[in-house]
Amino acid sequence: MTLPDPAKGVWSAPDALTIYEVRKLEASFSGSGVPSRDWLFDLSNVNEIDSAGLQWLLAVRNRLFTDGYRLVFVNVPGAIAGIIKLISLEICQCEPFPELVTDV
Repeated sequence: MTLPDPAKGVWSAPDALTIYEVRKLEASFSGSGVPSRDWLFDLSNVNEIDSAGLQWLLAVRNRLFTDGYRLVFVNVPGAIAGIIKLISLEICQCEPFPELVTDV
């Protein structure tokens, strides 16, 4: 797992964002310091996600939003985009959920 490239702010997600991977991901991201730009999460490889993975994505989004930055999901598989869109309906309008970009 690699952190977002500081120059580009792009991170390629692993094939699974589940409870088993989230602990490792959180340790890596927590140690990366304060964000200094918008981040792009390339989700093209993700074929499995659970509630822990979704919660972790929200936590990353909240950290970025608090510091004035955005989280944008790119290359999102259709099934995962559907889940994210459903969840975004529950998010307060003053704190936008990450944008979904499918064609990058």
